[in-house]
Amino acid sequence: SPPGLLALGSRDADKFHAGQGTELLQYLCRLLERLIRTWLDLPG
Repeated sequence: SPPGLLALGSRDADKFHAGQGTELLQYLCRLLERLIRTWLDLPG
């Protein structure tokens, strides 16, 4: 599959920290990957 990058940021320096979980972000990335594969008609 083609490579991609999703970058998230904040102007607030204290918004994100190393102790935060990434489960929601991982879920959203998997969901987005499936949607893009469907739109581009790529094999799953």
